[in-house]
Amino acid sequence: MTLLSRTYILLACIDRWAMTSTVVRRRAFARIKISMIMISLAGMIWSLVSVHVLIGQKIIEGQCVPGSKAYAIFFNVYNTVLVGIITPALMTGFGLVTIRNVKQLQNRANHRAQIVHTIIINQENHPNAVNKKSYDYQLLFMVLVQIFVYIITTIPFVMYSVYAVVTVYWSKSSVRLAKENLAMSIAYVSVLANFCLTFYIYILTSATFRKDLKRLLLHNRFIDKLFGNGHNPQVGP
Repeated sequence: MTLLSRTYILLACIDRWAMTSTVVRRRAFARIKISMIMISLAGMIWSLVSVHVLIGQKIIEGQCVPGSKAYAIFFNVYNTVLVGIITPALMTGFGLVTIRNVKQLQNRANHRAQIVHTIIINQENHPNAVNKKSYDYQLLFMVLVQIFVYIITTIPFVMYSVYAVVTVYWSKSSVRLAKENLAMSIAYVSVLANFCLTFYIYILTSATFRKDLKRLLLHNRFIDKLFGNGHNPQVGP
């Protein structure tokens, strides 16, 4: 599940890259239909790839633990490579390319000063165009901040995984095992915190997201979707 969630964040980065590309074929990738297909494929692929967990893990005192030291090494290396190296590298790469695409789009704009002047003058007459541009930049900024938070929250997990691989065959005292369990808990809390931080990242980095959320709650649209049209039933005498 954790790898699947990270894959969805990576797909969001790829979508931003495709949407800001100057190549028509790449922009065609940023469509809802393609996104739905990629989301479904990611779920199926990780369901197959993660079958080894059912084979190599066992339950001891209500906890899933590696069934052998050999599998413990494999599992930690597997998580370190996927979670700590490949995923953040791809996120960073697509994030940097997206920034380059945005700069290229800015450089291709003719008479930039005149366009900015026109936007300022016509802001009241054409607010939708201004809001659309602002919305695109906010989406980009949201993804970039999410990449940064992902990397920061993943570092403790990667450090612990490397340590676990190096010391798997060492003889350890009960005190050291207790310290390692504490370090493992901190590492897992850090890496799992990334999932619940997404909402707060969007709230803090996007004025459009805050505005839409406020309008959604204040106008009872959320309640309307849950309970129908939102009208109170008439009670007869």
